[in-house]
Amino acid sequence: VMGDGYTSAQQTLFETHFAEFDAQFFGIFPHDEYRSYMKVERIFTASAGSGADHPPYNAACVQGDPYAPTCCLDTSSISDPLSGTFVATAFDATFCSFNIQRLLVVNSTKLYAAAAAYPNWDQLMVMVNDSTYGGAGGRFSTFSRHSLAVQIAQHELGHSFARLADEYSSAYPGFPR
Repeated sequence: VMGDGYTSAQQTLFETHFAEFDAQFFGIFPHDEYRSYMKVERIFTASAGSGADHPPYNAACVQGDPYAPTCCLDTSSISDPLSGTFVATAFDATFCSFNIQRLLVVNSTKLYAAAAAYPNWDQLMVMVNDSTYGGAGGRFSTFSRHSLAVQIAQHELGHSFARLADEYSSAYPGFPR
């Protein structure tokens, strides 16, 4: 589990968040039954800023790079109290990827470069220091520090680890119907 959006002064906060997450994640079925088969490590990487990017709503938004959006077409972002906030984080955590407000992503190149210092990992999860609901699954999982963080992480890990496509009704690359 790697952290993003934690400053060097927040390393203790990252450690606390990780310990809470670890205890809760493995306190829920079926993960509780598999705890002895898993080794979970935490990797702290300091960010210049705390949190994640919250691109502002723009009805005419056209995203050039969905992994670094500058605006958001999703009307859910209108009520985001952090709308228009941009933060310098180690892995460029941002909401509203692909114009979906809750889709929280990080820069995979930066993430893999940092993870290379710890070469024996099988799955990467990124815990983002932001309380807004969000996450993503794929080659790795991301999840925010929302009150439902553990459930978000379990859901996104299902996409990443087991390649589940449980919420999709149409085909996309890798999951033809």
